[in-house]
Amino acid sequence: MPVLQAPPSSEPHGRGLRIVDRLADEWGVSSSDGHERGKTVWFRLALLPTVADGRLTTAVEGTPGEAHGTP
Repeated sequence: MPVLQAPPSSEPHGRGLRIVDRLADEWGVSSSDGHERGKTVWFRLALLPTVADGRLTTAVEGTPGEAHGTP
């Protein structure tokens, strides 16, 4: 399963979860098929409501590539 890493500056990989850890209020990893190959990294962001185009929106949670909100 994915774990936080602290790669040296010369290493081009291994910083993804550290970025998620710094930006998200909560995150974790779920196994989707009981094996290491099927996994989902999820995160939660606590955002203040915003008004865009006269509509109140709030991002709630998501996984990479997904966006959730309430109109």
